[in-house]
Amino acid sequence: MNRAVTCNDRWQFVDTEDFDTALAEVPDVLAEHFRVREFDPNLASCQVWPTTRLGESFLDPVQSGAPVLLLSGGFDPRTPSAVADHVAQTLPMSQSVVVQRGAHGVSIHQCVLVAVLAFLVDPLAPVVANCGSVDIDFGG
Repeated sequence: MNRAVTCNDRWQFVDTEDFDTALAEVPDVLAEHFRVREFDPNLASCQVWPTTRLGESFLDPVQSGAPVLLLSGGFDPRTPSAVADHVAQTLPMSQSVVVQRGAHGVSIHQCVLVAVLAFLVDPLAPVVANCGSVDIDFGG
């Protein structure tokens, strides 16, 4: 599943020169780690994975006036809450739920599930949930 998604929507747009430029500012030991453990194996497997060539417009921001609920974790290194903030710029009806001490996959928190269910019942109402001891910020 990971290859089917990432090879189609991420790796076909990867430029090795951009990667090398980004790593130029990283200590050599970390750059080597990223190259050997992350970049090279992903690039190699995606070069043989069946993909559909996507146009450059695939990278354009999604724009919609539909209600959208964005979920993110404050400690998520893959899709940090800053990404939700960026996405929200072109989604004027979006609401963002950030679990401050959450990582990737915050939807498993009970308070987030309550927020999701409330959103599904009434997508136009402000998202409110009692999250008890979980650090959560309902911004939007």
